[in-house]
Amino acid sequence: KLYKTRQLIMYNLHKLIQKDDTNSYNAENNDDLNIFFNVIDKIKKVTDQNDTKLVLVYLPAAKYEFSKRYSYLRAFKEEIFKNIKQREIGIIDIDRLIKENYNFPNILYARQSPEYHFNEKGYQFIAEKIIKFIKEDELK
Repeated sequence: KLYKTRQLIMYNLHKLIQKDDTNSYNAENNDDLNIFFNVIDKIKKVTDQNDTKLVLVYLPAAKYEFSKRYSYLRAFKEEIFKNIKQREIGIIDIDRLIKENYNFPNILYARQSPEYHFNEKGYQFIAEKIIKFIKEDELK
């Protein structure tokens, strides 16, 4: 289920990224984001009913860091975070944490990975940050 959800989100993000006119992008009025937040609202309702907590783990789009689309994706990320915070959903920003902890983040990625998949060290870093978030959240 998670795989299919991720594939659907990535497909829609890919369509969004492929648009030629990135200057006209408006994250606030985006149909794909509206669908995303409708799904999030439904998930949030279920987690609230079950007295559980929903957390967004945001992974970096490393291959776009130095492209023309970076500001486009940054606006997308900012809109997601703004809306997620309004819904009182936790956020683990792996993108930010990698930038804060590694001068050369490429050591976290598998070699010759066209899609920038993480290697063992990358997944270990992500797991540690998720565990830290959970432990800190339990203390609240």
